[in-house]
Amino acid sequence: MQTSGIAPRVVDQGCAEESRLALACATSQPGVDKSACDDLFKAYKACRKLEGERVVRERREGRRSAF
Repeated sequence: MQTSGIAPRVVDQGCAEESRLALACATSQPGVDKSACDDLFKAYKACRKLEGERVVRERREGRRSAF
């Protein structure tokens, strides 16, 4: 496999459970009021934020200095 210098994207399932729970709650709620799922969506959002911070940190650590 030739990547031409571009690192392949790694699919991380770090927040898959949080996502599944939040979406299951949202689809099970009748009507448009999804406030019962707020805690699940907050947990998913927090997980994604931590995941994003981890990815940025790993990219910075993996960078080679030009100097």
